[in-house]
Amino acid sequence: MKKKKLSDFVFRFIFIYVVINLILISSKVNLNKQNNFNSKINQFGKQNLIILSFDGLTGIKMFEEINKNIELKDTIKDFIFYKNVTTAWPFTNSSINAEINGKFIKNISNLKNFLNDENLDVSVYSSYKNMVLNKKNTLEKGKYKNYSGSYKLNKFMQTYFTGSTGRWATSIGTSFVDSIFYNKFYKKFINIVSFGNKDKINPFDKIYNEYFVDLFEYDLIFDEISFNENIKNTVRAYHFTFSHWPVLVDENCNEVNYLDAENSYQHESIVIKCVSKKIIKFINQLKKNNIYDNSMIIIKSDHGKPNYIQKTYSENIFQIFNKRLDKYYNQYPYNLKINDSFYWGYGRYKAFVMIKDRNMNNNNLEIRKRHIFLHDLSTTYCNFYYNDEVCNKFNRNNLASSENLFNEYIYDIYLPKNKNSFTKRSDFIKYEISNSISLIDFLKINKININ
Repeated sequence: MKKKKLSDFVFRFIFIYVVINLILISSKVNLNKQNNFNSKINQFGKQNLIILSFDGLTGIKMFEEINKNIELKDTIKDFIFYKNVTTAWPFTNSSINAEINGKFIKNISNLKNFLNDENLDVSVYSSYKNMVLNKKNTLEKGKYKNYSGSYKLNKFMQTYFTGSTGRWATSIGTSFVDSIFYNKFYKKFINIVSFGNKDKINPFDKIYNEYFVDLFEYDLIFDEISFNENIKNTVRAYHFTFSHWPVLVDENCNEVNYLDAENSYQHESIVIKCVSKKIIKFINQLKKNNIYDNSMIIIKSDHGKPNYIQKTYSENIFQIFNKRLDKYYNQYPYNLKINDSFYWGYGRYKAFVMIKDRNMNNNNLEIRKRHIFLHDLSTTYCNFYYNDEVCNKFNRNNLASSENLFNEYIYDIYLPKNKNSFTKRSDFIKYEISNSISLIDFLKINKININ
C-alpha cells in the first residue's frame, strides 16, 4: 500500500512538473527574434585594452599547466607571467573592485575610473559590470544574443522543485530532474518551441549548471570577434565562471556531474586544461583578426581555491543528503586555514596574472616571481591610455613595465575573522601589507592564526 502511494506521488509530481514546464516554455518569445544586447562586446578597434578573467584559479596550478602544455606556452610566449599574486578579497566582486580601483572602495555610486571614461569605447561582460556606471556598456552573463531566455526558465523550474543547484544541492534533486529533462526528446522540444528551429544551437546539450552558461557564451562571443576600423580606443573586460566550482569540466570542456565527481586539487589540473584550450582559442582569434599586436592583453584570475570543500551527496534517490569535508590542498602553505576559516584559507588568496603589452614580441614567456597584488592592475590598465600624472594617484606598479621600475607600496587585504566567516564583508578584518613581504610571512609576523 505504501509503495502504491509513493508511486502515485512520484507520477503526479512528474506529470505536474512536465505540464508546467511545457506551458511556460511554450509561452517564451522565440529566441531567434534577438532583442537589444551589447553588440560591442566582441568588436575591437585600433587600440585595445583586453581583460580576460577566470574565476577561482590558483596561480600555482596555472604555472604547473604552462610548464606542461607546450602549445599553451608557445601561444603566450609574448606574455609576462606572475606566479606570486595576492588578492585583496577571497571572492569575486570585491576582488575586482580592488583590481580596478587600486584599493577596495565601498561606495561605487560615483566611480571615476577608465571603465567610466566616455572617451573610451567600453564594453564589459559579467562581473565587471559592477564597476561600470553606464549599464549600456555592460553585458550580463546569459544575455549574449538572448540565448539565455529558455535556459533561465528551465533552471527556474528545476530550482522551484528541487532547491538550489549550487554547492549545497543534493543529487536527489539534480539526478531526478536530469533523468527526466536532460534527454534528447526534451532537448529537441526546447529547440523547436523556444528556438523555433530544430537545427539551431541548443545550449542544453551542454549546460547542466547555472555557472556553465558562460562557457557556452565564451565560444559564441569569441567565434564572432571582429575588427572595426572606426573604433579608436576600446576596453573589453570579461569574467568567466566555468572554471569555478561547482562546475566541473573535463580537459575538453565537457561538463562532469559535479555531485558525483571529485572536486579536488588534482581535478583542478583537468579544469585548467579546459581553460588553456580556451585561452589558446582566444589568442588565435585575436591574431587571425589582426587585433593581437595593437592590444594590451591581461589574462588573470580573481582568487584561488578555498581551503576545504564541503561535499553534499546522495547515495540513493530516497536519501536527502550526506556531508563530508575534503581538504583541497595538500602542500604548504596552500593547505593553511586563516583564523580557522572553513573556506577562506591561504590558497584562496593566491591568483595569477599574465600580461602582454601592445607590439610586444618575445621568444619565450617571461616568468616573474616578485610578489604583486591584483591592485597593481589598476595602474597597469591606467597607463595604457593615460600618462603617469593621471596614474600615479593609485600608488601601484605597472605590471607591463620593467621590474627595475617597481616600488614598494602598501596594500589593503581583508582576512576572515574566525571559523564562521562567510560572504558578508563584516566577516572580514582589514589589514595593510607591503609588497616587499610574502603573504605567508605577513601572516606569521602579525601572529594571525594559521593552521
